Amino acid sequence: MNTKTHCIYAVCMIFVAVAINMFGVFASSNTGIETGFQAVNLFQAELTKKTAAESVIATGECGENLTWTLDGSGTLTIDGTGDMEDYSISKRAPWEVYYNSINTIVINEGVTTIGSYAFYSADIPEIEIPDSVNTIKIFAFAYSDLQQITIHKNIAKIAQGCFFYCQNLSKVYLESEETEFDFQVF
Repeated sequence: MNTKTHCIYAVCMIFVAVAINMFGVFASSNTGIETGFQAVNLFQAELTKKTAAESVIATGECGENLTWTLDGSGTLTIDGTGDMEDYSISKRAPWEVYYNSINTIVINEGVTTIGSYAFYSADIPEIEIPDSVNTIKIFAFAYSDLQQITIHKNIAKIAQGCFFYCQNLSKVYLESEETEFDFQVF
């Protein structure tokens, strides 16, 4: 938490403590005090959750008009418009060093291509691909822990090895028979 958040938190805690103290004096039992403490705990939990989600752990560019952000709650967000940059075995995606911290990946509407090796060996059970994506390049999800994926009707092409060695991939939903699959996609 930053200094401003600490100050707000401290003022709120003092206010709640005074309210609990006043309420406890007038209450004939501990019910008011317990309710007050529950309110403090709930407030603290919400503040912590909101602060974690708002904190940025890392950010960068991943295409000409695309950015990536990893927040404190473990959400990796790809945002912007256009094609994602291609990566490789020797040039890894910049967020790969944070794989242990990532628990959700969000690709926002506007991204048109998921780059080569973008989520290679990622520890993610599922991912939602927006309708704006029309191509998934080579080895984009290879060796990842994907369990299911929906290939929506706007995806025109899925490149070689895209889902190669995804041992946990048990459900693939295909919305269009027009999607072109390269060889050895799975």
